[in-house]
Amino acid sequence: MSKQNHSLVAPNFPQSVGGIIDESEINQDELVIVVERHSNVRIGYQIIVHLTPYLSSIPYPITQENLLSPTYQITIPFFTIPLGSYDVYYTITNLVGNIAISESTHVTIQKTELPKKTDPPQPSLEAILMITGYEPVGYEYEILTIQVYDKQKNELIKNTDFQYKLIQPVNIIDVPEIGSNPDTRYSMTTNEYGEFKINLKGQKFGHCIIQVTINNLVGNVNHTMGEF
Repeated sequence: MSKQNHSLVAPNFPQSVGGIIDESEINQDELVIVVERHSNVRIGYQIIVHLTPYLSSIPYPITQENLLSPTYQITIPFFTIPLGSYDVYYTITNLVGNIAISESTHVTIQKTELPKKTDPPQPSLEAILMITGYEPVGYEYEILTIQVYDKQKNELIKNTDFQYKLIQPVNIIDVPEIGSNPDTRYSMTTNEYGEFKINLKGQKFGHCIIQVTINNLVGNVNHTMGEF
């Protein structure tokens, strides 16, 4: 086994603003690290992101499904990361155990105490989203069915108006309908099963975070085009 620098580009942090990631402002439970695909990567290679020699992500395997993805999204739960500054890099291990080391990116992880507001009430991350249906349409469209739970009440949120948006989209967008077909224009109200449908357009392995606001609750779910 050997270690060497193959001029791998530094990792990217989509949650970072000016090199600072403030947990209190992003309403997410995980640190998101984006690694650009290297041309020499093969099936069976593994990517590991390192914050320190003792704090790393779990190995991210290169498979047939993600081999040609232009980027790889790796996450680390925030609760495992002490607040502070880090020079973050990643390693790629090949099939014989040789390790390539990337350049590093300096980020600071902090958590700002926000002032309490009582008027109006602020949304909190208390909705649970589950993708319960997936329907591909051609090569670049898909229809997702998403079910919404009230985490505190432990019940479905039925027949309720909602709003949604895509966060950190990569090669993916939402569209009101597919191919000018009015049957694919869906209601912005959940049904009796707490479900709703949305249309997405993009490339295979395009990915995003779908964020839904409903009943003053907010919930997120990750999605990758072509995977369900």
